[in-house]
Amino acid sequence: MYEIKRGEYGCNFKGVFLILGTVFLMGFADKTQLAAICFATKYNPITVYTGVILGLALATLVSFTFRKILGCVLLCVYLKT
Repeated sequence: MYEIKRGEYGCNFKGVFLILGTVFLMGFADKTQLAAICFATKYNPITVYTGVILGLALATLVSFTFRKILGCVLLCVYLKT
């Protein structure tokens, strides 16, 4: 456990950069970002950007539609019982 001593002020930059690097790398664990990085090695960045935006928009639309349909079905089932 890290103990703070009286009169010890300031920032431990080694710890800050360790945490910053870890959080930054964990953010790249997302499969969408990894796929975009892989596609960017082969295709134009504008093409990759457009494809990623359209793909995410389509995934959002499908999940929203599915939630609405499922919500209506479950609401009807629970209201009948």
